[in-house]
Amino acid sequence: MADSSTFRVVEFYSGIGGMHYALKGCKKNAEVVAALEISTTANTVYGHNFPTTKIWNCNIEVCELCNVTTMPAIYMVMSPPCQPYTWVGLQGASKDPRALSFLHILSLLKRLQHPPKYWLIENVKGFETSDTRFYILLAFCNSFIVSSPQFGIPNSRLRYYLLAKRHPLTFSTAMGNKFSYYEQFLLPTKVLSRFSLVLDIVTAKSRRSCCFTKAYGHYAEGTGSV
Repeated sequence: MADSSTFRVVEFYSGIGGMHYALKGCKKNAEVVAALEISTTANTVYGHNFPTTKIWNCNIEVCELCNVTTMPAIYMVMSPPCQPYTWVGLQGASKDPRALSFLHILSLLKRLQHPPKYWLIENVKGFETSDTRFYILLAFCNSFIVSSPQFGIPNSRLRYYLLAKRHPLTFSTAMGNKFSYYEQFLLPTKVLSRFSLVLDIVTAKSRRSCCFTKAYGHYAEGTGSV
């Protein structure tokens, strides 16, 4: 059991524990008290990575949050499905069925005995202009569009981050906009002969790359760096 100075965190769409690892990297006294994920495979990996964390194998779209958020001073971190907001999709936002689980979380917040004081939401660029985002604006928010190279990771992955605090809490410090860079990547050469004109090629001297998509391995253009 964590002491009173511990940040108690509930991790939604927990996957294999990426947000959990990020919390550890922040060097804050944080404890993930519950991780919610529908994929049994992801939950198995999460359990291997964090064997002491309670994992809820559930469909978030129908989950009752009151069962997992009974402690005060709770943080919520999550990366909801991005397909409703991505530029290559239909951009249905809240009308897309894949947004229902996140909308369900929002609908339950007022029913919680101890609603969260702090939120961190990660998604793709496009979320910031969607109607879904405006459902959150009852909280005071700071939001940023950043990419991995800004933090020294040479892989382009443009993402939207929303930080929210429940009133009357406010933000006391501004977010910096300068980060260190470093370079490291290798280029496989066997695909050059056929697709060299459309591949996003990186070398050991490259300072950036592009993130992989679901179509990587099926299409040469726009699906990730080689």
